[in-house]
Amino acid sequence: MRHPIRILSLPVLALALASCDSGGGGGSTASPGGDPVVVGDFTVTTTYDHVDTLPTVALKTLEGQLKQGPVAVTVKNGGSTPAAVTVSVGIQDYTSAPGVTTVTIPAGGSHEFDPILFLDPSKLPGLTTLTPSNYQVKVTVSDNGTDKTVFGETHPVWLMARDAMPWTWAGQAMTPYVSLFVTPTDSAVQDFLGTALKYAPGKSFIGYQQNGVDSAEETDTAVIPAGQTVALVPAVGRPMSLALEYSSSAPISLILQDTSGEVLVQTPAAASMEPNSLPYAGGQWSIQNPGTTDARIIVHLKAMWATTNPGAGSVHDQVEAIYEALHDRGITYSNTTLSFPAGSQKIRFPQDALHQAAANCIDGTVLMASALEAIGIEPLIVMVPGHAFLGWRDAPGSPVVEFVETTMIGSQSFATATAYAMSEYYTAEFADQATVVDVTVARTDGLLPAARKLIP
Repeated sequence: MRHPIRILSLPVLALALASCDSGGGGGSTASPGGDPVVVGDFTVTTTYDHVDTLPTVALKTLEGQLKQGPVAVTVKNGGSTPAAVTVSVGIQDYTSAPGVTTVTIPAGGSHEFDPILFLDPSKLPGLTTLTPSNYQVKVTVSDNGTDKTVFGETHPVWLMARDAMPWTWAGQAMTPYVSLFVTPTDSAVQDFLGTALKYAPGKSFIGYQQNGVDSAEETDTAVIPAGQTVALVPAVGRPMSLALEYSSSAPISLILQDTSGEVLVQTPAAASMEPNSLPYAGGQWSIQNPGTTDARIIVHLKAMWATTNPGAGSVHDQVEAIYEALHDRGITYSNTTLSFPAGSQKIRFPQDALHQAAANCIDGTVLMASALEAIGIEPLIVMVPGHAFLGWRDAPGSPVVEFVETTMIGSQSFATATAYAMSEYYTAEFADQATVVDVTVARTDGLLPAARKLIP
């Protein structure tokens, strides 16, 4: 058993340079990308990365993390004097100005240029599907104050739709980048929160103000009779985090039941368990001895739970208020995920989900995550095979975590949706299939909110 809130950290996307066929132009003879082109004293080599799909929603962030653009141009100065060389790279019709880098290359030296590209904000709203375009590459050399073009080339590139999320790119998992769709400062999210105030405790959202965490721990011994099940932690009416470890004279298993008595998870029988932190939302943990001899156990347990000052609104109540406001807004489940290329998924930006009053699992999750982040609550995006749902921390950085199934906004109560999500989480976690994106951690990694429509 592992710590269940695993944070998928930002991948380091090393650019795997790929050789691709290209057309030529400008001051050079065309050559397939990756093959050197000799022009006078200069040798130019171009390499293109991922020309089949360029994720427009993540491009700015990727370039910022990598500190380089997707096109690499290597220039070797074979002359006897230093040369000021400028390389510009743009995307036809989609960059208002090309990315430009100028370097003085010494005689006999070489330099790799990889200018950062900036997509034209006015063109991005038109990227509603996979769109073909071309890289435009130009190399110039300063000759007595005059720029002389020595190389020019175009190369095909496909631009993904602005709302397309690639789950893998360049051979790397892109899951943390889903946090780009969490947009707490979007005006539509802010307007929604204004209308949701009437649902909030005291008609105000206070985030973590007036809220904290308390804890208690103990070590105990017990005898579990053969074939018997004994309550370890009774059902309580509050979310908690349990740090649990035990040793036993015979293999035992842990059983978690929800508040209705349904078994959410049962661990394999073992004689010991290393310390683990487990989310807990009101059900009951029990110990079962499946063997034929009594088991003598030593258990160390540390419990943490959220606290709220008298008269203040709890974090749980604030999240419930947002859920109820979305319910009354008429948000209903609508599964529209088709996107191109294969392996990507359309994700509605929160303003679109609010405008259309429709959301699938990931749409509703980033929508509620946006509202939570806007009021100062740390959201978690839980990814399981074929599905996503929302989690949140009940205090900053706290292991006290709750979950809610956002696809139930239009049909079920908040209590039902939270109980169902806890069951979903444990089912996936103990099958080693749950990945959690902590949006707060993603922000520190540079994954800042993306704008649905960038205004020039």
